Amino acid sequence: MINYPDVIMIGLGHRARNGKDTVANMLKEQLGNVEIIHWADGVYEECTNRNTAYPLIKQEFTGPSKIYYSVLDDKQTGARIAISNISDPFLHNIFTKRNITEYQGMISKDPEILQFWGTNFRRTLCDPNYWVKLTMKKANTLALNMDRGVIIIPDTRFINEAEAVTINKGFYVRVVRIKEDGSQYIADDRDPNHPSEAELEGYPASSTLTAKNIPELQIQVHNFCHDFIDILQTSQIVETK
Repeated sequence: MINYPDVIMIGLGHRARNGKDTVANMLKEQLGNVEIIHWADGVYEECTNRNTAYPLIKQEFTGPSKIYYSVLDDKQTGARIAISNISDPFLHNIFTKRNITEYQGMISKDPEILQFWGTNFRRTLCDPNYWVKLTMKKANTLALNMDRGVIIIPDTRFINEAEAVTINKGFYVRVVRIKEDGSQYIADDRDPNHPSEAELEGYPASSTLTAKNIPELQIQVHNFCHDFIDILQTSQIVETK
């Protein structure tokens, strides 16, 4: 929880490639004193795995009915956690279709591995609030050095992330990219039904920004700022440019 009442949070959700980071940058331009952080900052850091002594994920044993994988839990000690293809078919499918037995670490953005690591591994096997705790700790550090302002988290994908924002008297805002036929854009480089894409479907938002293109999105962001600026100024949180 944010320990500094003069800092407000905005979480932007929820589907991939719908313009959340673009909105965050627009809000930063309009609101001024803004810091942008991501729940997934820690996911990227862990998946990059610069310690070449230990592969991030490795197929360890193949039996008659199960295939076991080991996942790097601690980069310093090399401690690993075992996962079977039965307990996590999502990981098994990644290795099967890529025809690999070892994954050293992420070189460039790898959506499937990020989904597995962030959700199936850390959230499910370690702690549902693993990333929330890590990110809120970072947010508190930033808030300590902010003279009033806003912290924006543009990759809000889970209910506990949205709740972490709203419990701090912040706002959860949905960003929706619309195609020409009027339907929502769905990224095709990942499983659209994975919890990281679908969990916040239908979750109540303080506001929804819907646009087909950047000019439309700019208008939506401007209107959002206009709607909320009285609250922000009354709280003496921000001063608009």
